[in-house]
Amino acid sequence: MRDIQIQYPNQFEIGVFTSHMQLWENNPHVSVLSQKIYRSVKMCYGRMLNAARTNSRHHFITAWHENFADQTGIKVTPQLPKPDLHLSDKEKKHPVVSGKYWLILSGGKSDFTTKHYVAARFQEVVHSLRGYGLQFVQAGNASDKHPVLDGCVNLVGKTSLRQFLNLIYHSQGVICTITAAMHAAAAFDKPCVVTAGGREEWWWEGYTNTGKQFGPIASGQVKVPHRFLHTIGLLSCCYNRGCWKNKTSRQERDDKKSYCVLPVVSGNEQIVPKCMDMITTENIIEAVMSYYTEGLLEL
Repeated sequence: MRDIQIQYPNQFEIGVFTSHMQLWENNPHVSVLSQKIYRSVKMCYGRMLNAARTNSRHHFITAWHENFADQTGIKVTPQLPKPDLHLSDKEKKHPVVSGKYWLILSGGKSDFTTKHYVAARFQEVVHSLRGYGLQFVQAGNASDKHPVLDGCVNLVGKTSLRQFLNLIYHSQGVICTITAAMHAAAAFDKPCVVTAGGREEWWWEGYTNTGKQFGPIASGQVKVPHRFLHTIGLLSCCYNRGCWKNKTSRQERDDKKSYCVLPVVSGNEQIVPKCMDMITTENIIEAVMSYYTEGLLEL
């Protein structure tokens, strides 16, 4: 919506109908449409996902631009390498949690357990970084799996979607797997350390200034690059691209029989993909502290 209005100012009146309308609150690019709607477009990203898995390296956000052009014939180019989220003045002035803190998500959805990182190592990260004076807030959806971490303000299942965005906006940064929080962090130009492993390609998900995945205008313009900790090219199962497997253990039910080919036991007997096990506690700590040593954040 943002890029349409930037590229074609005052030419279109566009409304949005989704299952998560809270994401669109305060968005200046979206209109409240009259009852007469001239055209409806159902958006999806499937074609670009398939392209990104071959020789065409595109970022996730460009998929919507391409899909819109496919259906309408109106070409839209990404103008900024990030999503578009807007808080109200009240939300900007009133944080859910006061003071400096990092937001951490210790788990994720049960449908894609190959995205889950070693919970015991997240705990080690919290303990180690608290020694530098960093504080932590833990959050996430109550219906997902988020192991409780000591030393965190635990808000798992206790926030609305708007409050969750508030937590990210007022944080110093985010530590998470590949999940919605990393996209929100990018929208707010926040530091983010992502334990990505080898499931998804860095060019498809990572908000970094490596490559041209955002297109001719937006590539190289990420204001605060994320630390996207991936293993693409390091294992046979993700040597050229991500594996895109769904479940880590064959004891988990998966209708598509999409299972990790290199599961290992790590932490407190947690089964994780080998690509996740390769990401060490030290890797995450170094990535977080790099934002301080490079002068982007102050302790």
